[in-house]
Amino acid sequence: MDDEIEPKTVNQEPPRRDISRRAVVVGLAGLAAAEAAAGGVTWQMVTQGLLKIFLTFAFLLSHSQGTPGLTPTTTTMPSPPPPYSPMFGFNPQHTHYNPGESILSTANVAQLRLFWTATTSSSIYSSPIVSNGLVYITSSDNKLYAFSALTGMKQWEVSTGNYVNKGSFIYSSPSIVNRVVYVGSNDGRVYAFKASTGQRLWVSLPTGGSVFSSPTVVNGILYIGSTDHKVYAFDATSGKPLWAVSTGGEVYSSPAVVNNVVYIGSSDSKLYALNATTGNAVWTGVLQNHILTSPTVVDGEVYFGADDGSVYAFAANGCGHPTCDPLWMAGTGGFINSSPAVANGILYVGSHDHKLYAFDTAKCRNAPTSCTPLWTAITGGEISSSPTVANGVVYFGSRDGKLYAFDAKTGAPLWIFTTSSQPIYSSPTVLDGIVYIGSNDQNLYAFHL
Repeated sequence: MDDEIEPKTVNQEPPRRDISRRAVVVGLAGLAAAEAAAGGVTWQMVTQGLLKIFLTFAFLLSHSQGTPGLTPTTTTMPSPPPPYSPMFGFNPQHTHYNPGESILSTANVAQLRLFWTATTSSSIYSSPIVSNGLVYITSSDNKLYAFSALTGMKQWEVSTGNYVNKGSFIYSSPSIVNRVVYVGSNDGRVYAFKASTGQRLWVSLPTGGSVFSSPTVVNGILYIGSTDHKVYAFDATSGKPLWAVSTGGEVYSSPAVVNNVVYIGSSDSKLYALNATTGNAVWTGVLQNHILTSPTVVDGEVYFGADDGSVYAFAANGCGHPTCDPLWMAGTGGFINSSPAVANGILYVGSHDHKLYAFDTAKCRNAPTSCTPLWTAITGGEISSSPTVANGVVYFGSRDGKLYAFDAKTGAPLWIFTTSSQPIYSSPTVLDGIVYIGSNDQNLYAFHL
């Protein structure tokens, strides 16, 4: 294991806004965990820290009472199918769908306002991941950051290396499993850090290229792609390589893992379905254009977009042959760099024609070559951000620097926020009434009622 890197801790606190009681408890839990994990703390620091946490709790709790648009509820939170896992796409299936959101809705999302911002040192292409009261995000300054989900206060930051002299940036979104945060780096390696402190636990052997892909961790195994044309599996505890499979092109796609099968696209115009244990090919889908997006697996079908501007659907269990054709396809007006979200039978995807598209998957299945969208929503820029769906609202960013919220059923615009003139490539995370997203203006944003 490499020498540990001591993270830098910064205690600059941005302004706070109203927040729900539930989010207060979640945030305080994260702050307490971070404080407990830090070493070299004096009794005076402890006292001051506890006082600050107590005052923060009292202030935010008092301001959360009677917040417009929020009403108490005693209904049971539905069990998310599948459950939330802190990784890109919300879970290993990459549904980009949070069925457990109950605070934000079509009725009140127009009341969203800026909660806090947190600043990094460079542009953010990755997507925020929330776990145990902390928000994790990477930046093209070659760093992984952890911020308090409650206040936006930076808890720690760490840098990855530059072993293959390919510049210093991270596009990979982090994944958190068993209090370990995993991330790929442009230096061609995969890193594991202690989620509470940023202490490095292990770093993998270098791949032969850069790792833009975001890791997916399932059953103790980490799966990820590299621009060296390969898909990798590592032991999540030790970083030991388990297998590597070659494709015919660079792999920017992030793997979805379902029922012991790894689904991932490659720039060789193929979708690969691999045995998660051995890496052996299960089946392959062949197209005519590069696949840069990440697949979504829902209800027995695999969905993804391609450079030809089309969304494709394949049967997740294959076709009984080594090579399979798509079940259906649907076109947009520009190439697709946005990974699809699927919720309640509707697929949402952004396109470089500045539009978000909504397709009824059942209707597309019945019209495999002539599927038309239920609705489209126009923005002022190309859409590379992957949409997120929560409680009837679809959220996404655009290269026009704006974060959008639309009615997931009708496509009616509900809320727009302009971050800056810089584009948004990051994909939003919606959890417990808070919307998080990064921007090329170097900031991580959080919004709340």
